[in-house]
Amino acid sequence: MSVPRWSKEQKATLTRMHRRGATAPQIAVKVGRSVRAVENRLTKLRAEGKAGRSGRIWTEEERARGLALLRDRVTHPEIARRLGRTERSIAAFAGQCRADGSLSYTPPNRGRQDEALFERLWSCGTISIAEIAAHFGITHQAVSQRARTRGLPSRIRNRSNRTIKDDAAFTRLWLEGVPKIEIAERFGVRLTAVSVRVAALDLPLRVGCWRERFRELQEEAVGARMRELAARENARLRELAERRDDATEEAA
Repeated sequence: MSVPRWSKEQKATLTRMHRRGATAPQIAVKVGRSVRAVENRLTKLRAEGKAGRSGRIWTEEERARGLALLRDRVTHPEIARRLGRTERSIAAFAGQCRADGSLSYTPPNRGRQDEALFERLWSCGTISIAEIAAHFGITHQAVSQRARTRGLPSRIRNRSNRTIKDDAAFTRLWLEGVPKIEIAERFGVRLTAVSVRVAALDLPLRVGCWRERFRELQEEAVGARMRELAARENARLRELAERRDDATEEAA
């Protein structure tokens, strides 16, 4: 028994729902396929570099922009910030580009880092891991891994149990997609303090299409505010009209 091919409509539905963070069973119900068939299709897309392991599918526009940034030797953390993706996703995309021949250069400084300079930068508490990664042209995770393999002390041990007090700055960094560990470094707190503050401020979790969801929440909040202002204005106008009518009746 032959397996029916995926139609264009089914492919479009799968892509759209996967971008929105839908699970394989949810997609299967919508497209009329088995869960296994949906998972196999997603696996194929990931193998082609069009979808992350748990993230949204790469669009053609994102792929073109990401490739252009890689060719310009922009660092992975910066590309991740511009595209609204994780550094791991950018690293995987770069590897796929090198594998298919669309990217041929070797990132700057890789394989010839100055060990003494790396240790000095790591030991300096005022320089973030993201800045170290940008200097050596490697990812945020690669910096942490390099420090562990060289037996350098953790940057978290000496942090106090202080809480984050500048909510405005914290919210801005969180919504801009700054890595959690870098936020912790900037405020001199532990990673758990960042998670606690996110929950306290009711900020959106940065998973799946969180940026799109946050924009939707903003639009909903603006819409609710506009409706509230409109209701107040209508009430004020009705009150003025009633006063005018009362004054007219008294004059008559």
